[in-house]
Amino acid sequence: MSPKTILNRYLKKLTEVVSTGDAREESFYPALKDLLQEFSQTTERSDIHVTVLPRPTEAGNPDFRIWDGIGHIVGYMEAKSPSTDLNKVAFSEQLQRYLATFPNLILTNFLEFWLFRDGLRIATARLARPVILTELQTRPPIENADEVWALLEHFFQFSLPGPFTAEELAVELAKRTRFLRDIVLQQLTMEQGEDVGPLVGFYEAFQKFLIGSLEPRDFADLYAQTVTYGLFAARTRATNGFTRRGAFDHIPHSIGILRELFRFISLGELPEEMEWIVDDIAEVLAAAEVSKMLVQYYREGKGGDPIVHFYETFLAYYDPEERERRGVYYTPEPVVSYIVHSLHALLKEKFGMADGLASKEVTLLDPAAGTMTFVARAAETATHEFTGKYGAGGRKEFLRTHILRNYYAFELMMAPYAVGHLKMAFFLEELGHRLDEDERIPFPDDRDVFVSLAELGQRLVDLHLLRSPELNLPLARFEGKGDCRIAKTKRDGFGYDPQTERVYINPNQYFTPVPVQVWEHPIGGYQVCEKWLKDRRKRILGLDEIRNYCRIVTALARTIEIQEEIDALYSRVEERLLMLEIQ
Repeated sequence: MSPKTILNRYLKKLTEVVSTGDAREESFYPALKDLLQEFSQTTERSDIHVTVLPRPTEAGNPDFRIWDGIGHIVGYMEAKSPSTDLNKVAFSEQLQRYLATFPNLILTNFLEFWLFRDGLRIATARLARPVILTELQTRPPIENADEVWALLEHFFQFSLPGPFTAEELAVELAKRTRFLRDIVLQQLTMEQGEDVGPLVGFYEAFQKFLIGSLEPRDFADLYAQTVTYGLFAARTRATNGFTRRGAFDHIPHSIGILRELFRFISLGELPEEMEWIVDDIAEVLAAAEVSKMLVQYYREGKGGDPIVHFYETFLAYYDPEERERRGVYYTPEPVVSYIVHSLHALLKEKFGMADGLASKEVTLLDPAAGTMTFVARAAETATHEFTGKYGAGGRKEFLRTHILRNYYAFELMMAPYAVGHLKMAFFLEELGHRLDEDERIPFPDDRDVFVSLAELGQRLVDLHLLRSPELNLPLARFEGKGDCRIAKTKRDGFGYDPQTERVYINPNQYFTPVPVQVWEHPIGGYQVCEKWLKDRRKRILGLDEIRNYCRIVTALARTIEIQEEIDALYSRVEERLLMLEIQ
């Protein structure tokens, strides 16, 4: 059948719809669906499926998904009534949202077709004049059959570019996760009104087991990120193709909460409102060589750490306000390495532990772990210390009895939680231990302890970024008369007096009170209070710098208090451990 014959038949169907007298936009959907299916059959694309997507709200999702029925997505179509001026629609908030998310999209009023690629309009074609159809209610003469057919051909030829870089992948995932978040919120609101539905069940479970004060919008955010990072976790393990349906088989057993969720995502029946966008996320991951990215970095030492992008870049694009609020800033690898090696040396030199981080007496806890960068580096350092002294024969047992038993991490945000597990899994495998199916990363079997430690970790983050409200009333003050210049040496008047708890910057001016434990408190091997001033010797301090130093003193004092609270809670962590897996 020729293209012109197919298009003429399509125009006839549109005319029949108009002649009913009460046609709405949705009334024309079957005719367009038939056209797309006939096009795919005529052009030998027999595997193509055209799905009309449900729409809970006007801002919900595009009207049509064109895909292969399994996982490969060709693109989307957004349809408006035949009387609609596409020039006005093109700048609407709704369409701009679609264009920012989906790289292959057609906007149509059933007679005019605009093709967008990566947000840019690259082709237009008009099959017939809308006014003849809508005003005269007669079948309009066909005008540009070849152009319309060529535009559809261009649309159907699309496939996602690849392979992505780590940063590009993070951005593409963020676009779609943000879209999924909005759909989850709409779906949850609808289910709450009917008091039934799978998302209501997950929402109540998240409230009970994770965050008691969780609001619907926060749940939608948490759920959407969980889905994306669950798919990402599965993709790192998949070797022969990847789809949403097959993701469950590849979720690492060490991440129990993700496995439970994906029993529903992969094996259950997703609401149609969510299914299409989750499939789209899976399609992006299928086009990415995720395992290669990770292997090149962790095994071959090539390129930058992809976790930087799967964490910081993702959240910066997905929700920059959340990134700022949570303090999501990836610590540079050289800084992590320096701090870990300083701690390793201090344990040997100051605490008499000959094996440093590998000593059996050492227990390590990171209460705000992010992606577990510090824990992973500490585990690597301890393992190298052990094998260097005692040989590689006992390495697996060392990892099982020391690292997995005595190294702990807490994280409330789902994205870094999932990625942190992946990072540790890769590190452990490269160090010689693959987590067994029944092994888990230990969590406290006490929700109150978990939340308390996570909250203490968040306080530490805010204090160390000097943005905590606890710093609004500084403990220290600046006193004395002078030019505020920091002396060069002790002989010139620079130094600390433990009797008066004063930090002198010169003979006449000082900060007080600065307790001894605050003055001596180290971070990364340095006494912060002393080093900050030594780095500014012979300089005149400005008012902002004086205020900043008082805030640093306060932050260190509060840090010491929080560390004591963590120590007090820690005994309860060891008493009851939960191998997290929801039944």
